[in-house]
Amino acid sequence: MSLFQQQVVGRREGDFERLKCLREERLAEECSLRSQECEVRCKKEYFKRQEEAHLLKIREEEEARKLEEEEHKCKEEADRLAKLE
Repeated sequence: MSLFQQQVVGRREGDFERLKCLREERLAEECSLRSQECEVRCKKEYFKRQEEAHLLKIREEEEARKLEEEEHKCKEEADRLAKLE
């Protein structure tokens, strides 16, 4: 192989290696970015479920309190009517 051919081959090998490294870095960055996006999405879903559970609990407690108040009012009304009789 002549000196010129060796230089061409050497340059092409260098270019190939440089491009290969750039490609591997880009793929690693994309993989890392996807992983971070997935983690963020999972955390958002978790906190959304927690908030929904919290709101449901508050709603259930409010409904139970209203039911208790209604039962208490009915009992008071029944007691009041019983006293009038």
